[in-house]
Amino acid sequence: MFRPGERFALPEMGEILMDVRPGPSLVMPTGRVVAADPGCVEDDTEAFTVAVPPGTYEVSLAVAAFADDPEHRRVAGVKVTIADRPPVTWELALKPGQDPRLLSDGEFHGFGVDTGMGCLFDASAVQALAAVGDDDDEFERISDLVCEYAWAEFDAVPGVNCVAFLSGWGDGAYPVWVGRDADGDVVCFVADMLILDDAAI
Repeated sequence: MFRPGERFALPEMGEILMDVRPGPSLVMPTGRVVAADPGCVEDDTEAFTVAVPPGTYEVSLAVAAFADDPEHRRVAGVKVTIADRPPVTWELALKPGQDPRLLSDGEFHGFGVDTGMGCLFDASAVQALAAVGDDDDEFERISDLVCEYAWAEFDAVPGVNCVAFLSGWGDGAYPVWVGRDADGDVVCFVADMLILDDAAI
């Protein structure tokens, strides 16, 4: 989905064309990634168990445009690039206590969405993001930006930002994948908005 110009045929939905848009850099002082609904972050929201070195990392969005209705666009995925090397293996990003061996076929551990938006941020900003959901004016401002541009970036705390984006088909649950290179090192995180599925060709 992160190949510009790639085309897919979705059953009963027609053809889509992928556009890859550069997003802002994600500032991560702890290197611990959190994925959540920006309106539903709690003080105890946990980061994934896989961490990366603290730093600033590029973010890109894969946006699907529908061939028969070019104005109809959906965010298909959001990628945080840790290293510019191709991933050769993928695994679910997990929170403490989650065991993928207990999942049935077709099940996954993911983050929940109730406002039609997801976001990625560093674990150091959890408490600040929890306050955003309680501030109606700030949340409305962020929501308006995301709806207009498909994504928005804002400071959660001074010097630490959050990247928010439209979540695929809307509310639901979405997995995040960890990509590793041939040496087993983390090269990216991808939030999959489930626009593409196994039936896409």
